[in-house]
Amino acid sequence: MNKALLQEEVQKFILNNIDADVSKLILKGSSFKNISSRELAIQITAKKKANKKLPRWFNAESIIFPPNINLEQTSSEITARYKAKSCQRQEADRPNRWFWNRRVLFC
Repeated sequence: MNKALLQEEVQKFILNNIDADVSKLILKGSSFKNISSRELAIQITAKKKANKKLPRWFNAESIIFPPNINLEQTSSEITARYKAKSCQRQEADRPNRWFWNRRVLFC
């Protein structure tokens, strides 16, 4: 994880180039010391994906996004809230009854 990505001017660059052609940005190269154009492209692509799937992350400042595969497998905020409410309802119906399967907690 390159913490230089958290610098304010880098975060502004990522946000300002959210709709840019990432391939062109990679070919142009990075204008930031200690940050590759590939790292910038990954952050721009991930932030763009987060706009629909994880709006809180998109709107938050100073986030280093995980690799694309992690975002692909992440539930959206809407789905996560639904699942959390579903678990809360089940817990209310069956207090103190949790089911374990191979070290994974299911409600």
